[in-house]
Order: sequence, then structure tokens, then C-alpha cells
Amino acid sequence: AGATPAVVELRRRVAEIEKAEIAKAARRLGWGPDRVKEAEGLVASVTAKILHGPTVALKEAAGTGEGTEIERLLRKLFGL
Repeated sequence: AGATPAVVELRRRVAEIEKAEIAKAARRLGWGPDRVKEAEGLVASVTAKILHGPTVALKEAAGTGEGTEIERLLRKLFGL
């Protein structure tokens, strides 16, 4: 119960998308390992900043009616 499973699932799903998109870009643009590593760091940083607020809100509301509703919406919005 609580927010943790939804947060873990969301972050795992986003990481899968990140990996796939970086791999596509690397193939298309002919990136080597150093460039791929650079892109991975950049994308991970942006993703962490975007997900921070929703993650904190969900964790703070965990175990309440509001937390249940936030988790339901999160799952619906992100197809979790």
C-alpha cells in the first residue's frame, strides 16, 4: 500500500522510455558510447526534476484518501 509501488512503477516505465529513445537517437545520429552516456545523464537529470514534485506529493499523501486518488490518477494518466 502507500505510494511506493506506484512511484517505483512510474520511474521504471519512464526509464524504459528514456533508454529506448536514447538508443534510437544514438543509431540515427551515429553516437558513440561517450555521447550516449552524456545523453543518458542529461535525460535522467531532466526526468528526475520533472518527477520530483509528483513523487513527493504522492508520498506525502500516502495512506490518505487524497493519496489514493492521486495514485489512481497517476496510474490512469501514465498507463501503469
